[in-house]
Amino acid sequence: MPDEEQKTKDALERSSKLPEEIFGAHEARADFLKWKLVLVAALGAAGLGIGDKFEQGRLLLALIPLVCIYADLLCTNLKVRVIVIGSFYSSFRGDGYERFAQRNRKVFDTEAWALHYSTYVVCIILTGIGLFSQTFDELSWRMPFPWKWPWQWPANDDLILIVAGLAGLLLSVYTNKRSERLIDALAPPVDSDEVQNIKMGGLLRADYTAAELKELSNFLAQKGVFIFKSLPNGLFAASGSAGAKDVSGYQYVWVRDNVHVAHAHYVCGDAASAARNITALMTYFQKHQDRFQSIIDDKQTAKEKRLAADPMNRPHIRFDGRNLAEIKQKWGHAQNDALGYFLWCYCKLAREGVIHPDDSHLRCLIHFPRYFDAIKYWQDEDSGHWEEARKVLASSIGTVIAGLREFESLLEKNPRLASLAADDFRLESAWRKKLREEGASALKRILPCESVEPEECYRRFDSALLFLIYPLEVLSGAQAQAVLEDIKTHLQGDCGIRRYLGDSYWFPDYKKHISKWKRTGNFSGTTEERDAHVRLGEEAQWCIFDPIMSVVYGRMYLLRKQEGKTKEAGEYLQLQTAYFNRSLRQLTIKSKNEAGYRAPEAYYLEDGHYVPNDHTPLLWTQANLWLAVNQMRQSVESRS
Repeated sequence: MPDEEQKTKDALERSSKLPEEIFGAHEARADFLKWKLVLVAALGAAGLGIGDKFEQGRLLLALIPLVCIYADLLCTNLKVRVIVIGSFYSSFRGDGYERFAQRNRKVFDTEAWALHYSTYVVCIILTGIGLFSQTFDELSWRMPFPWKWPWQWPANDDLILIVAGLAGLLLSVYTNKRSERLIDALAPPVDSDEVQNIKMGGLLRADYTAAELKELSNFLAQKGVFIFKSLPNGLFAASGSAGAKDVSGYQYVWVRDNVHVAHAHYVCGDAASAARNITALMTYFQKHQDRFQSIIDDKQTAKEKRLAADPMNRPHIRFDGRNLAEIKQKWGHAQNDALGYFLWCYCKLAREGVIHPDDSHLRCLIHFPRYFDAIKYWQDEDSGHWEEARKVLASSIGTVIAGLREFESLLEKNPRLASLAADDFRLESAWRKKLREEGASALKRILPCESVEPEECYRRFDSALLFLIYPLEVLSGAQAQAVLEDIKTHLQGDCGIRRYLGDSYWFPDYKKHISKWKRTGNFSGTTEERDAHVRLGEEAQWCIFDPIMSVVYGRMYLLRKQEGKTKEAGEYLQLQTAYFNRSLRQLTIKSKNEAGYRAPEAYYLEDGHYVPNDHTPLLWTQANLWLAVNQMRQSVESRS
């Protein structure tokens, strides 16, 4: 068993015992409260004396504030432990009750009032005893205490009591305030649903009608949520806020992002924009198709040093969209998923008549399966969706499989392409089938993990697998359910969904540690500089996943409804709506002076609070949210 898997199992076993720690903390807290009462009573009885007058034992009263503060601090420590565990279940495990309790922590303050205010009262009484003891003719429990006037300077014993009472009061107030700030820092209050709903114009609902959803859709449109600024050729920069010379590089075109945006346009009714985008991508690949051919030829000549080993020799998946030029900056271009996405989307649109490829397009298209065979994509280490250290990734293999399936479907419908593939390039049906089966076998070996090879790269949970459910439809049934449960249980947070556990991209206070020149640099070689700052459970929470979760559950709802499984359908509709609303709450207002709403790439911790990162808006997030709105409309309309 890989060490990482054992660590994951140990962590899960450890987390399953955390509720026992909560119960133990509550029991210990109750015991400390009892002991506080007993000790205060005992010291008070000893200090006040059992007989008629104070004896020297009255100085024992000065110990009461110390005993109270000591008990208060121990009880506060136990309270902090409980809150830490609750926060873990809230953000790390996505527990609904803990998230609710975190938003309503004030209802548990009555015990804290009894704890701290009792100390205040005791300290005030002790101070009073020291101040007024000399104004009595006789301190006795058997007769009234006549006042002695004028007031005299207190004796040494009385002075000690006064100092002890006042010092205890000040120290108790100080420790109480410090404890409150510590608790606030550990569990920052989450905006209530009502507050977040106000931001959305009060239009969020737990159950939408057609009229309510239409009003919400119009509201989002008015706020500019679905404005996609494209280049003249139809391509999209990664972020709408990046300038022409932005150091982030988000003004450039990513193949993967553009396919997701184009697909959303197609699904939501703008086939023309989708066609322009995918055709422009095809033109780019045609311009640089020699990179495919070089890798293919390199495989055939069996050179000792493979060209594919250097990512810069591979087809570039990030480029300057304005002139379709490659960027000289070193980058992790070994991203089989990006090429698989393009093959999938182009073949899908061509098969459905949205685009009409000519012979030059078809010839370029045939390079893709030949390239995947040359690099042996089923065992090729690539940088994948997150463009990081190279490893064999299930999400990349699955994306290539989706592309090869659509390629096969297009061959069946396009005789010209089938002839080119078989006659000119000798891509017979048996060869194409074997190419798909190699990937399917590898995918079966890796799932439900994202990566198992090499051993040091083992990764059990990764949200990139979600896209194999939708839009690629590679996973279904039990495999899809396993991925969804993994994401909900291990990766979902309050703001969004983590890419994977231990993700150091936009770690807490990212901009304080990483210069703007390095924040979005090439991390395909190593993430060591980032990883030194990562803290488990405090990873950035991304906004591209919740909308897809909503779409997936919406599709499941329609399927179960069609099958007549009413109960299951209702459960899926609730989940669809919940993730739909989560997606909407992720929108952030552009500025105080502008009315536009923007879809962030991710939320990260800055000074203890989750805030949107710099890449806002991210067009990929916008596209996925558009899909979620469209799917929600279908679900609502199916009920009428």
